[in-house]
Amino acid sequence: MIDFEKIDDIDNVAIKTLVNAPLMSGRELRNTLNYLRRLAIKKNGKKNVEKTLDYWANRAYEISLKS
Repeated sequence: MIDFEKIDDIDNVAIKTLVNAPLMSGRELRNTLNYLRRLAIKKNGKKNVEKTLDYWANRAYEISLKS
């Protein structure tokens, strides 16, 4: 059974992390991308990692434009 609250929490953590990405150093950014890949695998499996990362990046971009 899928826990939808958990999925929303994963999305929120990933999107908030990406919104703050421009303030990170190169090393922090590499570590963050590895962390986000692990979250994407946890959420949707290995086959959908790129799709999940693209979704999160798009949402973070939309949020940053609204700010």
